[in-house]
Amino acid sequence: MGGVTLLIACLLGLGILAAYLVRRLRLPAVTGYIAVGLLLGPAGLGVLDAELVADRLEHFVQIALMLIAFGIGEHLELRRLRPVHRQLLAVGCGEGVACFFAVAGGVLLLTWLWPVAGVDWRVALLLAAIAIATAPASVLHVTRELRAAGPLTDFLLQGVAANNALAIASFGLFFALAQKAAGANGGLPWLLGRGLGDIVLSLTLGLLTGLLLDLCAHHLRDRGEMLTAGLALLL
Repeated sequence: MGGVTLLIACLLGLGILAAYLVRRLRLPAVTGYIAVGLLLGPAGLGVLDAELVADRLEHFVQIALMLIAFGIGEHLELRRLRPVHRQLLAVGCGEGVACFFAVAGGVLLLTWLWPVAGVDWRVALLLAAIAIATAPASVLHVTRELRAAGPLTDFLLQGVAANNALAIASFGLFFALAQKAAGANGGLPWLLGRGLGDIVLSLTLGLLTGLLLDLCAHHLRDRGEMLTAGLALLL
């Protein structure tokens, strides 16, 4: 565990250095972090191999994704959504559907031209569902770095949140279809219901956590106590 901790410290240090360098080129700081990840990851020097990323760093990745999702979710306010909900629905669904068919069609075409064992229409559907998601971390990082604010920034962040929600729902649907096609136990309605149940449970837990966070914000006055209670609830 100590080696992993030291490795994370080195990654953060190199990331800060790379971010400083890319800022000199007038690029967003997140570009430097991505470059360091590519350089040291499995596709680069292999300092971070696939086993390390998948196993020993998985817990850190989950915490990071939770904090990113929370940061994006802060911008989903009903009073801000009402004036733009039609445009948001059109842009989000249009982008998601176009991306889905482009990726699914591309994978199917490539596997038809160059057949690969184990890659079929099920893999194409799952990859297409994943591709719908817009990376929220980079969008959130750039908007905060530039201190961007206004209607366009709000619409962008709301679109990213809606886009990722669509990706999660789509992946649950197509994963159930892939399981059924692979001969999984249970009928298709049961598999779809299980996926829908996971989504409903997640939304319920998120709603309860949000209510508890609001309660803490109204009853705690010390900023440190609010931060500790909020982080505890999110974890």
